[in-house]
Formats: sequence, structure tokens, C-alpha cells
Amino acid sequence: MADYRQAMRQIYDLVNDDQLDRAEELIDRDVIEHEDLPVPPGTTGVDAFKETFRALRRGFPDLRVTPEFMVAEGDKVVTYARLTGTHTGEFLGTPASNKAVEVDIIDIVRFEGDKAKEHWGLTDNAKLFQQLGLGPPPGA
Repeated sequence: MADYRQAMRQIYDLVNDDQLDRAEELIDRDVIEHEDLPVPPGTTGVDAFKETFRALRRGFPDLRVTPEFMVAEGDKVVTYARLTGTHTGEFLGTPASNKAVEVDIIDIVRFEGDKAKEHWGLTDNAKLFQQLGLGPPPGA
């Protein structure tokens, strides 16, 4: 059986090393995305993955995704990770604030063969917007 945890680490390495052009080595071209991503209408598959992280990288050039732990069962890997970065560029129409952010994410990825074929994700967007000063403070 393939080591899908290692494949997930490699996907995060692509993000961290800003090597999104290599995404199709690890992610199926027609990957099914279940997370609501901030991409232009009609952007699907691996292109949605790449565009999401390109937008994040424009806003947070020092972007890092650090897996805290992974659990694998069969063809699926569940990862709890932290996304960190400094908001030094425009992000979703918001000019740079120079604020550091730390956001919790959960990824569930189903693999087929040696590629990610399906993704479910949860990102604590409320925490992100609070840290950028765009949302109500915690507990409000």
C-alpha cells in the first residue's frame, strides 16, 4: 500500500516551496474539490488548488503550511495543520496590513493510485479575518 501520509507531506512541500507548477505530479488534474475555495467561477480541479495557493502566496509571500498530525486509513489521509504567514500583499481585495496570521486547517484527501483524487477541507476563515482586522473580535 502506498504511503499516503508521505504524499500529503509532499503536497504541503509544494505549497511551502512555491512549486505549484508541479502540483499535477501529486494531484489528479480533475481532483474533486468539496471546500468552497476563493477562485474565479469555472476554475476546477488542480487549477483551483493552484489558484487558491497563488492568491494566498500573493497576500502572504512567507506562507507556510505545517502539518501538526496526520491519520491515514485506507485511501484517505486526515491532516490537522497550521497555516501561517504575514499579510504583506493584497488578499481578497484587502491591502497589506503587515499582520502575522496563524490559521487552523483540516484536510481530508482521498488518493487513487499515486495522486490526490478528492479533497474536503475546513479552514478557520473567521480566525483569519479576525487577525486581519476584518471580522468581529473573538467572543463578539
